[in-house]
Amino acid sequence: MPTRSQPPPRPNVWDAAHEEADVLARVPDSPRVRRLFQDLESLMVTEGFLDLSTDDIARRLRCSKATLYRLAPSREELFELVIERSLARMRDRGREELATETSWEARFVAFLIEPLRIWAREVSYNFIRDMRAFPGGNRLWLAHEAKRMETLEAIIAEGAAAGAFHPVHARLAADLIMTTVKRAMEPDFAASVGLSVNEAFEEWYRVLEFGLIRNATQAERAEALALASSDRAARNRRANGRRQPSTGR
Repeated sequence: MPTRSQPPPRPNVWDAAHEEADVLARVPDSPRVRRLFQDLESLMVTEGFLDLSTDDIARRLRCSKATLYRLAPSREELFELVIERSLARMRDRGREELATETSWEARFVAFLIEPLRIWAREVSYNFIRDMRAFPGGNRLWLAHEAKRMETLEAIIAEGAAAGAFHPVHARLAADLIMTTVKRAMEPDFAASVGLSVNEAFEEWYRVLEFGLIRNATQAERAEALALASSDRAARNRRANGRRQPSTGR
């Protein structure tokens, strides 16, 4: 058992995940009710849900409200059940993708990128907007991000220890990455820059993977790091134009 002076053990990033199955285990084991749950998810992820009353849902799915309440006892809990399953499926995919790769770089991309890319294509702008505006949905999204960040931190730390990544502060790096993911996935933000949610995600990935400085030399990278760390001498060199363009000689 760890003592108080020891940090808690890192999560095992190789642990199998069956979180979607855990959500489904709370749904009555009836083919009719399971099919209804699938139809409800299809309706919500396609059209959004905050404008739907229980009567609307029953009419659209051609079922009684009593049957709906076999899934969850209230409209809000119906919404939360669907959101929880959708996010759990994304986390399961991340672990599945992670287990198929052999290099740390591929593991990073497989865990972080592919499940999110698939999810962004499965759900609509309206679903993401409603999920973030719905208190229960936002709570589930924040819990989802925390779980993903915990695994991402372990991947970064172990990848850095293996020499695959730069030696960065793993927790900070994971937090920054997940924060930018959250921003890129905000429907109103994407719309404000003239992009769909999926297009915003693709742009975010391009910046993460390749950065902004094209073909930078080691000296240029060092200067960029100095500027980022508020190095006055580096800023003065830039301001005084000491970096001259190449003459080609």
